[in-house]
Amino acid sequence: MPLNIPNIITLIRLLIIPVMVMFYYIPANKSNEIVTALFVLAGITDWLDGYLARKLDQASPFGAFLDPVADKLIVGVALILLVGDSQIAESVLSIKLFTIVTCVSLAVKLPFLHCVNGWHQQAIEVALPLVFWAKLRLPPR
Repeated sequence: MPLNIPNIITLIRLLIIPVMVMFYYIPANKSNEIVTALFVLAGITDWLDGYLARKLDQASPFGAFLDPVADKLIVGVALILLVGDSQIAESVLSIKLFTIVTCVSLAVKLPFLHCVNGWHQQAIEVALPLVFWAKLRLPPR
């Protein structure tokens, strides 16, 4: 395993995951803001490690493998935390609806993601669940 700067940044992103979960469950005043900041930090480090790998010519097979794994883990953990949150479930009509729409949006994108890569794939992964949520029309209360 070549330990270069981009791979170290990716490993740090993996270490952010348990910290994010810990702050999510700690009943503190600013815990939600801290979790959000950690998720944004993970997104920034995702961009940064890819940029540095290309710029410094330090791309490696290990980094090419680990980067998407770290992406999927951090997004997966965030979705699991959100699906299990009763406050969010109440505001989205029901936890079943929230779970179904989230799972469907992830399942629909999987069959065609093998044909794209790079920033195109990341754009699809971010945009597709948002499109599903935007098209969802909740009945008035």
